[in-house]
Amino acid sequence: MAKHLLEASLMGFILFLALMIDRLHHYIRELRLRRKGMEAIKKQNRGFEDGKTSSSAEIKSMEEEMAVLGAKLKQLESEIETKTKEAKAAETNAEALRK
Repeated sequence: MAKHLLEASLMGFILFLALMIDRLHHYIRELRLRRKGMEAIKKQNRGFEDGKTSSSAEIKSMEEEMAVLGAKLKQLESEIETKTKEAKAAETNAEALRK
């Protein structure tokens, strides 16, 4: 009787230890994944911080590019207006010639 009680107690203790080992393994794996995620976020954050110092030069170049593109846009709009006026004039001439 005592032997069966001892065996049952040992089985219970082994099951408990197996459960504890399983949970610890799960927590360690989760901790490792979270650390990898944190490292990736820290690298990304460092990249943004490094980008801030060089971004002022980029902003100036982008503003200059925007000014150049704005001038080109105005030029193209004026060309479109002149071409539409020419097309309307040609259309009216064509209608006048038909009559």
